[in-house]
Amino acid sequence: MQKVIFTVIILLALALPSQAQNWAHVFGPYGGDVEAIASDRFGHIYAGTDSGVFVSSNNGASWVEKNNGLSEEEIFSFTCAATGTVLAGTEGGGIFRSTNFGDSWNAVNSGLPDSSNILSLASDDRGNIYAGHAGQGVFYSSDDGQHWLQRSVGMPNTSVYSLTIAPSGNIYAGVTRYILESTDRGEHWVAVDSAFPGGDEVLALAADSSGEIYAGSFKGVIKRTQDGGAFSAWEDVTPSIVTEVKALAAAGQYVFAGLFGGAIIRSQTKGLDWAQIGDDSLTDVKIYGMTVSPNGYLFVGTFDADIFRSVFPVFSSGVVKEVQQGQHQVWPQPCESSATIEFLHSSDEPVTIAIEDLAGRRVKTIDDGVIPSDVQRITVDCSDLTTGVYIALIKAGDGVRAFKIIKQ
Repeated sequence: MQKVIFTVIILLALALPSQAQNWAHVFGPYGGDVEAIASDRFGHIYAGTDSGVFVSSNNGASWVEKNNGLSEEEIFSFTCAATGTVLAGTEGGGIFRSTNFGDSWNAVNSGLPDSSNILSLASDDRGNIYAGHAGQGVFYSSDDGQHWLQRSVGMPNTSVYSLTIAPSGNIYAGVTRYILESTDRGEHWVAVDSAFPGGDEVLALAADSSGEIYAGSFKGVIKRTQDGGAFSAWEDVTPSIVTEVKALAAAGQYVFAGLFGGAIIRSQTKGLDWAQIGDDSLTDVKIYGMTVSPNGYLFVGTFDADIFRSVFPVFSSGVVKEVQQGQHQVWPQPCESSATIEFLHSSDEPVTIAIEDLAGRRVKTIDDGVIPSDVQRITVDCSDLTTGVYIALIKAGDGVRAFKIIKQ
């Protein structure tokens, strides 16, 4: 399928105008700490709390509690398999599996020790699923999570706090003081870094699309290496804000870090420089987990049972082409009765243009269909909007771009 190429004003969460907040509070407090959060390729967001699972299918605008079949409701971890299956790791109840987006769950503990605490989960697009156990290493499933085998040769019987899978298929596991790597689907493990402080725990791991691996620890250390990096290849890229790193997320070649009690930071330079994403609209900075949704929004779960969503997409996989100044803009700002959006569109694929409020609720659809490949000027009727800030989203193919519209 032909790639969509269009250019608009790009408003990423690192550099938003002062008139608009960076974060929308979209959840809670409902079910206790949001210890796990994940998104699937169908656009569902899964929140794991002390009292079970909540699911949103509309970009965080609303959430539904979905605990049917969960005999243990404290959720530590999720993974969303390529098949659409969702697995939830629990405290003491092992792993639960859903094949209908959380509407029902079944325990899938064949091969796991009794009363298992599952601290981490990871899956790849080849059908391999890995579970990090609290005390007995890694377990592996090749049948969509229905049965498990222990795969811990070379790994001490230890708690596996974090897991990630590189584009190559190599798996990385975070334990106390060490990062371990497996190149054979977990059959064997080798320590590839041990330079964390004594007693430090590698709580978070992430891999970006170029094969860069990132690790964050309890004592606030962030490291990186290229996939396959040995001891000497790991580089310390700890930011100036030093506090517990509970969560890492990668989107494309961007990496995001959630600092427990500190901030949310993002790097576009593979960890060499970090910038804080945030303002006073992020009212809870005890970050437990993060995920980037398929349409590019960052969702953050917190210790105080809240979920925040970035007001603007923080990442887009769409193709962007530089054009001359004047071919992408919004006017007037602020608007009263109408606003004009101008952008360059270079594809014959269908385009959806919609207006959302800051909570992610769709206010109106402007266009939904094929539009000509050229500079486009779209008029938005603002007369029925209340005073405030809105987001105009243009979606085409795998690309999402956002405009800010201020209604006076």
